[in-house]
Amino acid sequence: MALTSVHTCAYLLVIAMSALSVSSAGEVVCPCKTKDGCVRPNRMKSTDKEVFIVTNGTADFRSWEWDSLTSVIATETNLNTDVMCFAHQMHKKYGFMVQLDYKAANSNSTTWVDNIVSRRKSSHADFVSVKLMNVLKTKDASIVQKVSKILLKLKSALTPKIHYGHPIQMVCVVPWKPACYDGDCTITQDTLYHACDWIMIDPSSFEYQHEGSGCQARAAVPFTMISLGVDEYASFGINEERVILGIPWYGYKYNCEHFTFRMGLSKCTLKEVKSEGSNTSHCDVAGSREMISVGELLDKHQDQLTKSYWNRAYKAPMFDHCMSNMSNCHQYWYENVHSLRLKYQYAHDFGLKGIAIYFAEDLSKSNTPANKGFTGGMWDWVLHGILQKTVKQPQPVKYHADVVAGAAIGCLLLGLVLGVLFTCLGLRHRVKKKPSAPFKRDRQVEYHDEDDDLNL
Repeated sequence: MALTSVHTCAYLLVIAMSALSVSSAGEVVCPCKTKDGCVRPNRMKSTDKEVFIVTNGTADFRSWEWDSLTSVIATETNLNTDVMCFAHQMHKKYGFMVQLDYKAANSNSTTWVDNIVSRRKSSHADFVSVKLMNVLKTKDASIVQKVSKILLKLKSALTPKIHYGHPIQMVCVVPWKPACYDGDCTITQDTLYHACDWIMIDPSSFEYQHEGSGCQARAAVPFTMISLGVDEYASFGINEERVILGIPWYGYKYNCEHFTFRMGLSKCTLKEVKSEGSNTSHCDVAGSREMISVGELLDKHQDQLTKSYWNRAYKAPMFDHCMSNMSNCHQYWYENVHSLRLKYQYAHDFGLKGIAIYFAEDLSKSNTPANKGFTGGMWDWVLHGILQKTVKQPQPVKYHADVVAGAAIGCLLLGLVLGVLFTCLGLRHRVKKKPSAPFKRDRQVEYHDEDDDLNL
């Protein structure tokens, strides 16, 4: 008991020292008004679900439903430590995002890693979120190799050999499906697997496959593509338990280059631009849309929201807004309680580690009475309703191609065996039937027609 008490006192002493002013050992000052703002929360169970909220620092974080969150991520431009202090006081985790771009990959990686580690200490962060979107889009093999080395070096620096409490976690922000280069998927299969504690799917990454939809406006996160991306990551060893699904609380306003409305369905075609250094053209997604928050939609388009169209394929609502004579048309795709619920339910049913909400500000800017009720409903669907159910759900059945083929062959063989079995039983019954006496039918009474008109 005495030894246990000594260990407990030593652990508490280390926590207290981390919140003191700068010392000779290089400890940083706790920027919070009270020291508990710099104390890391208790470690969660490995089976607990995570709900991250991404914030750029412009929203009133004190008004959030903190019971529905587990972690807060500050964007690159958000250097305010107040949200860190408040998150720790609410016993929630805090982390920040960093961008790993070409400049960082080509510069002195040791300096870049040291800067991240130093910032982690000064901000008392519980984890670091590394955005890999830009570097994973490149086809330069040398850049990919440098990224792999930097990630592994950063992971090693964030995980000291001796630590108190729980280690610093690294979350890698990645595209919706694994990055491969000419069939080489080493960056996903090896680097992300070993360096990243979790991977977070960036909701904005779904735009990179826009050419497959015929250069048309569509949902920010098409529901049909979520499962495809998660399954591909699982095929490289990154199972669902390490995947965090990024979910947008924003929508997009598309500027239609051509707009048609036939048989009750609208079609918004985006403009195409010439590809640099080539005669081919590509869909100008970035230049044809602008991000719009749910609060802004409620403020400016309350009437259209009540008449929105539900797309069954993308499982998301949308509506059109045109000037007179069907000119200057825009198409709006956004998220509502129903589309969010489906994504939350998917994360729960398929055993994902959790979700990440982009962005907290999207539901915090509007303070009109109608918006307050709507945003309250959105918050309610974040965690309590779905992701933290205590009732154990049965494992979902995943109908992969090999499973379906195996089931079909099994049914064929079973039918063949049953057919042979019933045929044998039928023949056996026919053989065992007692033979009748000879000419038995001849002694039976024959039928004669007594009609005289038929006599010849």
